Amino acid sequence: MKLLLFAILIFSIGCTSGIKYPEGGYDYPKQVADKDTNFYKYFLKDSLKGRDSFMYANDYKFYENFDEPNFSIKPFTEDIFRFSYSGFKSETYIITLTETNIIVKTGNPIATDESAEKKLSAIENLHYHILMKWFPFQESIKKRPSSKKYLDSLIELYPQLPDPNYFQTLLDKTAIHFTYSINRIPISKKDYWYLVNLLNSSGFWSMPYIANCEQLGTDGNGFTLEANTSRKYKIVSSQDCRTDDDKLRKACKKLIEFAHMNKEIHI
Repeated sequence: MKLLLFAILIFSIGCTSGIKYPEGGYDYPKQVADKDTNFYKYFLKDSLKGRDSFMYANDYKFYENFDEPNFSIKPFTEDIFRFSYSGFKSETYIITLTETNIIVKTGNPIATDESAEKKLSAIENLHYHILMKWFPFQESIKKRPSSKKYLDSLIELYPQLPDPNYFQTLLDKTAIHFTYSINRIPISKKDYWYLVNLLNSSGFWSMPYIANCEQLGTDGNGFTLEANTSRKYKIVSSQDCRTDDDKLRKACKKLIEFAHMNKEIHI
């Protein structure tokens, strides 16, 4: 009887001591300056340059709309997985998996939000489309030397174009703002372990940040999966793949199923 009780105790401790995650992921920074706390993919901060650095620095606006914290700068008190989805028709959802709950946030664009074009004056609209294609100009010229004459003429005509602060102003003006609804779904520890083990065995922890695929769909749907554990941060952003052997996609579909969002989210 004593041996049986001891075995049950050991089993109980093993079940609550935490899941063993595969190798991979990114270390949390030892120190983060206040000005960088909104860099939601902090592990990329020092490796990005030019346009990529500028555009990634604006990712926080998506999470800000949902009151979502920055997973990449520090561990939280419990392990958390976060699935973010953006659809072709601007549907946006965030599904968070914890040991006790699945939390579903559904984005609702504010009714008064106008399209990007209507938020800008005619000249700002022109500049916005130029900058979305060519900013920063020196980087574009390096990639396409034949564009130099054209871009030089644009800068001469509109001297404000090379200024990143001006581009940032246009991006701020065109940002879409959301309210959101929230639904909490209690889950058992058994279901939590099942879902986490599915995600862990999908190859998620060893994947590159951008998970490219051979066959793209036409919907434009994309998703991001993040993990915040006591040791590591991990993120994978996936394109709209159309393959049957994508284990990560299958695991995320199972999470979507547990969140009762099959009709709303298609990946």
